[in-house]
Amino acid sequence: IMTKLDGHAKGGGALSAVAATQCPIVFTGSGEHMDDLDPFDAKVFVSKLLGMGDVKGMMKAFQEVLPAEKAPELAQRLSEGKFTMRDMKEQLQNIMKMGPVGKMMEMMPGMNNLLPQLKGNEGNAKLKIMINILDSLTDEELDSDKPMRDPSRIARIARGSGRSIKEVHELVEQHKQFARM
Repeated sequence: IMTKLDGHAKGGGALSAVAATQCPIVFTGSGEHMDDLDPFDAKVFVSKLLGMGDVKGMMKAFQEVLPAEKAPELAQRLSEGKFTMRDMKEQLQNIMKMGPVGKMMEMMPGMNNLLPQLKGNEGNAKLKIMINILDSLTDEELDSDKPMRDPSRIARIARGSGRSIKEVHELVEQHKQFARM
C-alpha cells in the first residue's frame, strides 16, 4: 500500500521502488480515511503523475451518482439552452455524493494544480454554502432559467440562508457561467 499521495509529492519514486524491490503496489492512499484508499491502477497512476488526470475514474463516479432516468430530461433542457437554479442545485448535490471535491479535481486533466482552494475540505464547504443558498430560493426562483437581478430578492435570499449578499451574487454569477457552458 503506497500512502502519502495527498501531498505535493506525486509518488514518482514509487516506480523506482517497485522496480528495485519487485513488490507490486496493490492500493494507494490519498488521505487519512478508509474512503481515501483506492485500488492501484498503473495507467491511472501514470496519467495522474503526468498531470493528465483520470477521466475514466471521473466518468465512473459520475455514472454512479447521476440518476439514469433524469439524464435524458436534463440533456433535453440543456440542448434547449435552459439551465435552472434547480438544475444547478441537483448537479452540486451529485458532485457532493461523488466524494471530496479536491479528489475529483485531481481526476480532471490539467485541473489538479489550477484550483488549490478546492483541496481538502474547502471545496466541499464551498459547495455546501452554495446548496444552502439555493435552499433559500422559492420554487419559482429555482425553476427559472432567467438570472436573478432584483436586489431585494437577493437580500432576502441572503437573510434566509444566513449568508452574505456577496455570496448570493457569487452564486448567481456561477449559475450564469454554468448556463453559458
